[in-house]
Amino acid sequence: MTAHRDHHRGPALLSRRRRWLTYLTLGGLWTTGAAWLVLRYGFEHAGEFGVTPHPLQPWALRAHALFAFGTLWLGGLLWAVHVAPNWRRHHRRMSGIVSVALLLLLVGSGYLLYYIADERWRLSASTLHWVLGLAALARTATTTTVRIDGPPRGGHGPSPRPMPFGPFILRAPRQESAVNQRGRHS
Repeated sequence: MTAHRDHHRGPALLSRRRRWLTYLTLGGLWTTGAAWLVLRYGFEHAGEFGVTPHPLQPWALRAHALFAFGTLWLGGLLWAVHVAPNWRRHHRRMSGIVSVALLLLLVGSGYLLYYIADERWRLSASTLHWVLGLAALARTATTTTVRIDGPPRGGHGPSPRPMPFGPFILRAPRQESAVNQRGRHS
């Protein structure tokens, strides 16, 4: 009976604190990865003993690894409070499948980059990792915007409005309760 009721409730949304934690962690992960990529391919120069990396390149990689560990922890948190409840409610399952698959591919390719010694395989894993990582920004942007699906179940209430992307406005403002709309408990 509970599962039946959960199916008719709205999505399991994240609290404001968890949304900010998600944005900061994923933003830091993406930014440090993109910084490493720019430093690696844009700022290396020929030195006396061959190609010399930019001095900030190892620090960008270390920061990226730190955010990667945070992302693994965040993935467990999101699984418990967001993914699993929405899966049971049949809410945006395809979106969840794509997001989890992308995360698993990034984790797997990152793991391979740490342990593969053969340069050919390492180059393939690296290319896969940074292509998926750059694409993850578009995936995150589409996940955080509000869809326009028409009125809520039951046909009552206003239709959801589209909201700009970003951590500042993510969903339609809360509607005042019916009691406050009638002016009883102002």
